[in-house]
Amino acid sequence: DRAAAAAAAAAERGTPDWDGKRWAFAGRTDALQGRAVRVPRGAPTDAWTASGRTDRF
Repeated sequence: DRAAAAAAAAAERGTPDWDGKRWAFAGRTDALQGRAVRVPRGAPTDAWTASGRTDRF
């Protein structure tokens, strides 16, 4: 499974896992900007950086 492999790789690298938070981020974007977005897995995990790129989602 690709998701499990990505989570395992992120855990090994010490990179924060974005999967759980990207749904919350998409909901926040919908509430604040009034449009539904699909946050890609490759989006930055830093909230400030990701918020600057919402026009690309």
